[in-house]
Amino acid sequence: MVEMSSDEEDSRLSQYDSFSDATLREDDNETVQIGFRLAKKLGLDTVRSIDERPGPGEPDYFPFDRVAQTAKTSGQNSILEANHATVSRSIDAFERQQKIASVAELLIEVNRPDFAGGHDTYYRMLPIGRPEDQAGAELNARWYERNAKIFAKLMHVAEPGERVLVVFGAGHGYWLRHFAKEVPGFRSIDPIPFLK
Repeated sequence: MVEMSSDEEDSRLSQYDSFSDATLREDDNETVQIGFRLAKKLGLDTVRSIDERPGPGEPDYFPFDRVAQTAKTSGQNSILEANHATVSRSIDAFERQQKIASVAELLIEVNRPDFAGGHDTYYRMLPIGRPEDQAGAELNARWYERNAKIFAKLMHVAEPGERVLVVFGAGHGYWLRHFAKEVPGFRSIDPIPFLK
């Protein structure tokens, strides 16, 4: 199950039907490079989309512009600047690692619970705002909502006893692991031993 959108009622990704080795040379998207490639290697017939994006009239799941504006008007830019500096250092370090590490080593890094580009990035924005305009809290609530809907989609297509591999951006890891651990009938399995 991957971070991609599908118009199919059963969340099936028709793009996977035409996947081939040539696709790997043409499309550098992580869904194709990791999700589709692994599904093909495992002999799977189907890859499913469980991503959630806002439709017409629905709220923005990541209202960062509003957070930035509120930080500016409430004198809290320093919070965003410090957060941005932390994220930038993490991205720079990851880009340096890309030149010397294998894909598996990079995936191990972003799947560690203490990954620097992880959930703490969102929590550092939580205090931005004022009692009447809690933009940081709203951003965190919307991010939770998006991930809850992603996991609910997984629940709609996963069958009892089935093993599911979820290929999503690292920022989703915290909440998706949380739901897999806490929702009855599901278990979260650490991918790091498999990656090693």
